[in-house]
Amino acid sequence: MDSNKLKDLADAQFAKSAFLTILKETYEDKLTITHRGGTFVARPELISFLNSWHEPEIHVEDIYKTPILADRNELLDAAKTAYRMASVYWATEVARANSIDRETDV
Repeated sequence: MDSNKLKDLADAQFAKSAFLTILKETYEDKLTITHRGGTFVARPELISFLNSWHEPEIHVEDIYKTPILADRNELLDAAKTAYRMASVYWATEVARANSIDRETDV
């Protein structure tokens, strides 16, 4: 393998790594939702927590450590939707990036 080809492969790997880092940040941003003045991150922990309660309203701590009186069903629906959309986006983009892993694609 000549040095130009080696450099191209290294550059491609660096670009892919940078892309995946930016993609992760974009994924995290897509998980952010607002509800009744609070800001939440739609992670499985929040979804599970909201699923485990049955009261229509519940105090939930947002990302700024502020207790927010939330409509449990509304927040749960918003969290599930955000999580589903962000996960599909992330998985699709990672699969696309991984498909450019072969030397012939550089």
